[in-house]
Amino acid sequence: MAATAKATSPNALRPRIDRCPDGGYNAFVTRFRRLAPVVFALALGLSGGCSKAEKDSGPELKPVPTAPPARGAAAPAAAAANPHGAANPHAAANPHAAANPHAAGGMPGGAMGAPTGKPNLAVEGDTATIGAVTMKMPEGWQGRPSASSMRAGEISIPAAKGDTEPTELIIYYFGNAGAGSVQANIERWVGQFSNEDGSPAEGTIEQKTVNGIAMTTVEVEGKYVAAMTPGAAEKHNKAAYAMRAAIVEAPGGALYFKMVGPKNTVTEAQVGFATMLATVQTK
Repeated sequence: MAATAKATSPNALRPRIDRCPDGGYNAFVTRFRRLAPVVFALALGLSGGCSKAEKDSGPELKPVPTAPPARGAAAPAAAAANPHGAANPHAAANPHAAANPHAAGGMPGGAMGAPTGKPNLAVEGDTATIGAVTMKMPEGWQGRPSASSMRAGEISIPAAKGDTEPTELIIYYFGNAGAGSVQANIERWVGQFSNEDGSPAEGTIEQKTVNGIAMTTVEVEGKYVAAMTPGAAEKHNKAAYAMRAAIVEAPGGALYFKMVGPKNTVTEAQVGFATMLATVQTK
């Protein structure tokens, strides 16, 4: 017997929503459409909250402790890179630091710093003392200690008749190490004079020992053309000048004697200068 297909009505496939007390299928669809945006918004909110929770629940990163630098360790490179550490333009720009013409004209080379324990000239009666050395002070000469870190003393020389410019005997001291060789300093001093025609002057140099102390003396005359200040292009231009100088290799460091002035005054004073050097002795 052939099977008979049972026809199914389309309404039979519809869910039994028409049995709902609130109005059937159409009412269900209408209510679903109204609630859909709310459900979608809640879904987005839950998704965002989960993302934030996942982000915030990650491991807490703490800074790794750094051990303090060892005592005596070098400073960080950033500290050494400070452009202001040695860029002070005033550190060596003081134009008064060495403006003395005697310093420019006769300071031995290599004397860049103040010596430690600098002796000062002291005069009592006719005796002058500088550190461990004593000598006779010529009559009429006026000695005084110097405020300069490079000078052990200054002595004013009475001017000869007709001379108006001052003459001084400056005594320099640069510590135990001195300031270059004796020969180099003597040559430098002689080079500060020229003849009237501009040719180099020649000096008279003598080496001797007095009371066990070695010394070298130099005499030179002519036009005084030493630099006005160290390294300056401007120079003295003093005609008829003279110099009497000596390097006394005293205990505790050499003493550098330099007397520069008008020729007549220096010539008259050279006897007193020679007497002073002849009486140099240690205490």
